[in-house]
Amino acid sequence: MTDPDSGFLMRDQKPRGFFFLDHRTADAKYNIITDTFITPANIHDSEPYLDRLQAQEESFGFKVEAVAIDSAYATGHIAKTLNKKKIFAVTGYRRFKGGNQKVPKSKFKYVESIDAYACPMGCKLSYATTDREGYRHYKSRPEDCEGCPLRMDCFAAKSKQRVITRHIWEEEKEILKANKRTKTGKNLYKMRSYTIERSFADSKELHGFRYARGRGLKCVQEQAYMTATAQNIKKIVLIIKERRG
Repeated sequence: MTDPDSGFLMRDQKPRGFFFLDHRTADAKYNIITDTFITPANIHDSEPYLDRLQAQEESFGFKVEAVAIDSAYATGHIAKTLNKKKIFAVTGYRRFKGGNQKVPKSKFKYVESIDAYACPMGCKLSYATTDREGYRHYKSRPEDCEGCPLRMDCFAAKSKQRVITRHIWEEEKEILKANKRTKTGKNLYKMRSYTIERSFADSKELHGFRYARGRGLKCVQEQAYMTATAQNIKKIVLIIKERRG
């Protein structure tokens, strides 16, 4: 029978079924696991992130200076909080499937001074409304689009105008994107492949962490603690051995 504490995972390039997720944090210098937190698989990665960051600051007194996080964590709220804490943060790029491939949003330029977008043909998309999820909607004028040479590729035939959305905290996310383009940001994000990603790979391949050994969230969390402890002990022993020569 399915574990009632688990959640159904439905992501691209991932197996579908009932699973748990381990939201793990590791330091960039030694790859020591500093936090592991289990949730059902239907909980989005970004939901527990800020709470886990705060838990480490309070538990260990860490003064976090920089973080490299996956694209799943690139939300406006997380970006705003990290910038407010003056933490240098970099995230991966989110590649959304679908959408308009011929005239994508990237072709539209946001003009901050007038709070509007300019389309590839130079027409203005003015602010119209803000939805409950915090996205501001900018719409073109139907009369501008009627005779546009890009009309057939820009939006559906049944529509009369192009709509572009922009989150109210988009500027905060753009700071993280700008960080990623710096030399420091590139090096920091590159470290993910042999720190946190390596940590997950080792736990699955060498410590039996691919499958839950018991039922219930509490039991899986205990398994995560024991796995992280074993990995840390091995890592610390290697560090001490290297220092002693």
